[in-house]
Amino acid sequence: MKQIIHTLIRVIQTRSYTLLLILTSLVFYGLFVGIPVLTTEGYNSVSLQLSIYRPQDFVTMGILALLMGLNITLIVYFMRNRKKQCSVSSSTAGGTAASASGILAGIASTAACSSCLAPLFALFGLGFGSVLFVLQYRWYFFAISLIVILASIIFTTRNINRQCNDHTKIVT
Repeated sequence: MKQIIHTLIRVIQTRSYTLLLILTSLVFYGLFVGIPVLTTEGYNSVSLQLSIYRPQDFVTMGILALLMGLNITLIVYFMRNRKKQCSVSSSTAGGTAASASGILAGIASTAACSSCLAPLFALFGLGFGSVLFVLQYRWYFFAISLIVILASIIFTTRNINRQCNDHTKIVT
């Protein structure tokens, strides 16, 4: 755990990665607000959408946006720095899978926000019954999504810390 926190601090201390964290967090927050605006038919605007949200929706979206921004920032850091540490043939499938699952969890975590969920399900062609089911258990979906995002962050920080194995280096 200490190593994970040290890695997070090391990445965030760099000005460019701090800026990337802020920008990606804002983008995800904007997506959490913007997707329902764009996918809902009829009169819907950002101001109307914001008036629908409850205080816990703002907190939930803020936490998820920050974690998703951190996840993306760590992925970018890992991708940029792995070339310095590893050969081209080194495997990053574990890190990529963890990162992809974290991003998918962020999308699924919109279940905690009832006004985000219906348009998102409509986008995927799921019926109103599916929306009601997920809304009934939305905090479970949020908890699972949070766990998956945190796991993705942990696995990505472990990949950042791990050096290449001898068998993955190209021998010339």
